[in-house]
Amino acid sequence: MEPVDIHRYYAKRAAKFLKSKEIKKQVEEIKKMEARVAIFDFCGKTPLVYKLFRGVEKEIFVVYDVSKCMAKIDEVSRDHDLIYVLEDVEAVERSIFYENSDAIFLLFDRFKFIKCV
Repeated sequence: MEPVDIHRYYAKRAAKFLKSKEIKKQVEEIKKMEARVAIFDFCGKTPLVYKLFRGVEKEIFVVYDVSKCMAKIDEVSRDHDLIYVLEDVEAVERSIFYENSDAIFLLFDRFKFIKCV
């Protein structure tokens, strides 16, 4: 039997729990959990969500070139409890986090928020 990282196990459970909730309810739950959040912005929408995450312990990373900062993204992902990814709805399937069940995607079109996945 393979050993399980208990922190990662609960982080996955928390992400699964939060994905089923509306985005504002997610933020309320994160505040209750006192979770540390990493927000990776791949589409330049940080100004649209910054106020939403008020009161949450967070770090925001604007990513321009994934290939140059892959090691840093991995390091940051391990150091935080939850991962939010701001991504263009057209590019989500090409995202490095697409296969990651821990990541919560906030999808945007050119001008507005579309959905949370």
